[in-house]
This record gives sequence, structure tokens and C-alpha cells, in this order.
Amino acid sequence: MINTLLSFASAQEPVKKAPEKEENPYIQKFGFKQFNFNFEQLDSKNNLEYWLLKGDHNKPITDEKNKRGGERSLFLSTLNSENDQPSSFIYQSMDVGFPVNKINLNGFIKFSPATPQSQFTLILTVYDKASTESQLKYVSYQVDNTLDWEEIELSLPIVDEAQFISITGYLQGKGELWLDELFFKFDSSVN
Repeated sequence: MINTLLSFASAQEPVKKAPEKEENPYIQKFGFKQFNFNFEQLDSKNNLEYWLLKGDHNKPITDEKNKRGGERSLFLSTLNSENDQPSSFIYQSMDVGFPVNKINLNGFIKFSPATPQSQFTLILTVYDKASTESQLKYVSYQVDNTLDWEEIELSLPIVDEAQFISITGYLQGKGELWLDELFFKFDSSVN
């Protein structure tokens, strides 16, 4: 399953850079433009800007009642799916192009599975320029059930200059998922 998602992620083009916007306390900034990691920005069709969502999830994809901060959180529900084994995923990639030694993805998650087999996996992937072929590094965080917001952190060391980073979330089975306030921390200190 993870290899299939990583194959999909490696075939995707990095998402376009976001336009400059006014300072907002819920939008994380870290040297490059904003990427809607707090799930606040919606387009005219109420889709999340800068995120690709596919699968058996219901509409709406945001929740204004269950949120960690801001006006809304990402909300995926496969409870009403007609598929016996529903799945849904979110994906975003971005160019980075600056030297770092380590990257951390932090945020908050809430997950309510409808069956014991249901789970959510969040994957952080870094593609770097350490060789003539892109080397793939990834780390995943799997959650089975949380009653309240749980803080998450994924961390990856980076040997050389990162080319682009992707975030993939995979909801497998029937359940409800909330994700909010994602942000990156970069470490460019010399060891």
C-alpha cells in the first residue's frame, strides 16, 4: 500500500507556488510561499486549494465545528461509502530548493474508525539531489483511534539539498478523520 502511494507521489508534478497573501496567524511561513497547511483556503467549488483529494470520501471536506484552530479543519469521512473497503487520500507536493539537514512535519489529528481494520497513515516524503537519480526518503505515522486532537510529528534527516517534499495521507476503511494546523520546521544547522 505505501509503495503504491509513494509511486503515485513520485509521478506527480509539484504543486504550483501560492501567491503572496497578507499575514495570517494560521498560515505557516517558512521561506517559501503559503500552502494551505491549515486547510483554511477554499476555491470557488469549496475544494481545498493546493491539495489533491481522491477516493471514497463524502462532501464536505472541511469541518467548521471540529477544528483545532482557525475557521475549519480537513474532514474526510468514508462512513457513507458504498464501497466495502473504502479508501481516500490527500496529497500535496512542493518545491523547496534550499539546503537543510532535517525536516519536521507537525500538526494535529483526530480519527474515529468505524471498524477495527480502519486506519489513517500520514506519509512525509523528501526527494533530494544526493545522486543523479532522485533518492526517496520517507517516514510514516499511523493512527488507529483518537478521541481528541492528538499532536503528530514526522521527522526526516536530509543528506543533501531537498528538491521537493510531499505529504500524503491515506484513510483506509470506514471512518472519520480530521487534520489541522500542519506546519514544517527546517533545521539547516551544520553538525
